[in-house]
Amino acid sequence: MLVFERLDDARDVCECSKVCQRWRRLASHDAVWNVLLKRHWVGTSAVACLIEDSTAPSPKQLFAHWHQRYRGFTESYTRMRRSMVRLETWAEGNCPPLLLSLAPGLGWMGNESVPVRELLSVVNDSPAMRDFLMAYHLHDGQRRRRQFLDYGLFGSYDCYGEVCSLSWISSRMLQIISMGQFRLL
Repeated sequence: MLVFERLDDARDVCECSKVCQRWRRLASHDAVWNVLLKRHWVGTSAVACLIEDSTAPSPKQLFAHWHQRYRGFTESYTRMRRSMVRLETWAEGNCPPLLLSLAPGLGWMGNESVPVRELLSVVNDSPAMRDFLMAYHLHDGQRRRRQFLDYGLFGSYDCYGEVCSLSWISSRMLQIISMGQFRLL
């Protein structure tokens, strides 16, 4: 079990499960999959509510569902989720108004603003673009209200005379512009 828990990739765990029946039982153990869920910063309650089965899903089922849903984006999900959790934890203790200024995420492949598929067409298979999309999946920028103007993250500068505020812009402000053969975000 300790060896299986140290494997970084779910594919390695699945390959090990093919060795024999005993290894299959060990590789299917909840502890192994709980470690993988934690390693990838997967919120089990968020994934569990997406599964339509009435019974409580096992950690292996949760991981499989998460992996299927974010296919091609799992590395970006892990990186951005870890960053967002660190930001939220820091803001909760040091700057609660900053935490309150974050707008809810778009949801996965949401189309409330610029469609994700269209954004993907701007930069072909770029890890940075995948991270960018995942950041918007988790939080859709900062709310621009008077009470939050002193707290900024990243994205753009808003300058009013001598006062500049760095803020994370909302996806509603993003546009894709075609300029000849180029498409710019």
